[in-house]
Amino acid sequence: MSELKKKVKFLQGAIFQKPPAISAVKKELRVRHIYDSKVIEFNEKDNTGIIWVSVEAGTYVRTLCEHLGLLLGTGGYMYELRRNRTGHIDEYNKLYSMFDVMDAK
Repeated sequence: MSELKKKVKFLQGAIFQKPPAISAVKKELRVRHIYDSKVIEFNEKDNTGIIWVSVEAGTYVRTLCEHLGLLLGTGGYMYELRRNRTGHIDEYNKLYSMFDVMDAK
C-alpha cells in the first residue's frame, strides 16, 4: 500500500503521454498535468484499488493507470472510470435526474 501511495504521488506534476492507438486524435507525445492524486482504497486480497486524480483536460487516465502498473512492476489497468467533475460542473451541482428531465418536458 505504501509503495502504491509513493508511485501515485510520483506521477503528479507534468507527465508525458502518447494517446492510445484507439483514440481519434493524432498519436504524438504530449505533456499533461496531474494536479493532485491520492489512493482512496486498496484491497490487498484482490490487489485492486481506487485512486482519485485531478488532471488537465486531455489526460488519458487509462494510460495513467498503465504507467502506474509499470512503475510498480505489476502491470496495471483501469477497471472503471468515474468522472465526477468537468470544468465547473461537478456531481453535486447543476445536475438533474432523468425524472427532473421528464417532469420538465
